[in-house]
Amino acid sequence: MENLHKDHRKRMYRKAEEMGLQNMEEHEVLEIILYAIVPRGNTNEIAKRMIAKFGNVANVLKADEKELVTIDGVGSTTAKFIRNLYDVLGVVERCAAFSEKKIENSADAIDYVKPFFNGKCSEQFYMVSLNKNGGIISSHWLSSGISDEVHIYPQIIARKALMDEAHSVIIAHNHPGGTLSVSFADENMTIKIKKTLDVIGIKLFDSLIIAGGKGISVLNQLM
Repeated sequence: MENLHKDHRKRMYRKAEEMGLQNMEEHEVLEIILYAIVPRGNTNEIAKRMIAKFGNVANVLKADEKELVTIDGVGSTTAKFIRNLYDVLGVVERCAAFSEKKIENSADAIDYVKPFFNGKCSEQFYMVSLNKNGGIISSHWLSSGISDEVHIYPQIIARKALMDEAHSVIIAHNHPGGTLSVSFADENMTIKIKKTLDVIGIKLFDSLIIAGGKGISVLNQLM
């Protein structure tokens, strides 16, 4: 039986090489992905059960680990692997789009940070350090919160910006509830961070809110 599975995997790898993963059935794509974490066994049936439960590959990758482990054949390690893969794809998307592109305005900044928040059910806070030409030096996850509340200290942002030798900084957080609006707390936080960065000669390039796949600039609202 094990040899049968082994031959099946060889056939699937060959099919992927000939057709390309993008042209295969979704359960077949998942099956091949699972080869990396399930060294033996019939991943075809596991993949089919995943698609049956979640509808498509995208929903499988976005699914909560607790939901994934309810599927027969999916343990905690496999669930973590699947869930982490979605975050990795967000990094790939970001790098591909901005490997050489400069961030010149709020629209560019929103496009860059949106993948940070893919599939996030709690509020998250990130910062991005830029050089004087608008090139990306580095990105940092800073904090997370439950529901719609996250706390961040301006001194942490200032310290990381200095370590990056940044010319300017973008800060961004999400509203998991999907409401794309600027609150008083958002404005107050932005003002505090801007004042802290001004003291050390680093510009706050933008302060962003992401919700429902869209973004808004808090800094622009304050001007």
